[in-house]
This record gives sequence, structure tokens and C-alpha cells, in this order.
Amino acid sequence: MTRAVDFIIDGLGAEGLQFQAWPNDWARQGGGDYNSALNAIAYGVRKFHRYSSNIYSPISQALKSFSRLADSRSPKLSISWDHTAERLKRAYNSLLWNEAAGLYRDNRTTSLHPQDGNALAVYFNLTTSPEQQKRVSKGLTRNWNDIGPVTPELPDTISPFVSSWEVRTLPVTIHPQLIRFSGGGTFHR
Repeated sequence: MTRAVDFIIDGLGAEGLQFQAWPNDWARQGGGDYNSALNAIAYGVRKFHRYSSNIYSPISQALKSFSRLADSRSPKLSISWDHTAERLKRAYNSLLWNEAAGLYRDNRTTSLHPQDGNALAVYFNLTTSPEQQKRVSKGLTRNWNDIGPVTPELPDTISPFVSSWEVRTLPVTIHPQLIRFSGGGTFHR
């Protein structure tokens, strides 16, 4: 796992974000550049255990265990990773935040405000304040229709996987309609 985090850190550019070198993603349109979802996950790998103590899934438990192990085995390395994560957070907000929309852009080259990058930003606490979290959450509701949230990354598509990340932000943002839309089946019991 140390090599995996080092790979992420080594991929961060001068701006503080990781560049998406390969254009292929989960079928999104306009991918590439400093992709919001990619960078939210890069941030979350290090910061995850601090913001998700009440979430259970095999992935979340593995990330929490890894972070705790890094903290106990190498405090100096842990501090270095924390500084890098904070640099990424500053860059994420500086380069991707769209104040007028109250959402993060997918990357610097598009005006698209993705469901995944925004939901992950709230989930991993990349936002700078509770007010910003609420703005992102409210902005995501613009994508909802009668059967669920349409993901802007792939028009005319409702993605249960991406919507599950939006649902996971509910302890912070509380939108019971989304649980109903998603069938409530995205939570691990």
C-alpha cells in the first residue's frame, strides 16, 4: 500500500493535482486533465479514515486499516502524506470549484459538473466548509428526475454506482429522496 500512495504522490503535478493521462474512464464525456473524481479518490486514500468512521464496506475498512498502520509505523511518513493531501485539497478547490454553480467542474477544460467528482468531494471532505458541502449537495439535486439522479458525465444515464457515492454523503447532506430513488440498496448492512 505504501507504493500505491507513493504512486499517487508521484503523479501529482506542480499544481498539486494528479493529471488523468488516459482519456478512458467509466464512459464519461470530456475526461482527462485534472479529473475531479480521480483527485477526490487520491485525496480519500490518505484522508479516508478521518471522515468515514460510521461507514462500513470492505474497501473503507481496508483504507482505514492502511491509514492507521501508516500512522503507527511511520509518523514522519504519515505527516508527509497529510501535507500532500492538504496541498491536493487546496488545488482541488482552487482549480475545480465553480462558485457560480456551487459545484466542482470535472476538470479545467470543461464546464461539466460531474456527479462523481462532486459526491466524492463531499464524501471525502474536500469541501472547505459545511456551507460548501450543502451547496454541492443542493447542486447535485439539479440532476434528479422521477426515477433517480441522471449523471451529467454520461447524459441520459442513471448510474447506480455513482449514485451510491451521492447516497453515501447523506449523513452530511441528508436527501431522503435519493435513498428512495436508489432503492435504498446502496448501503452495506
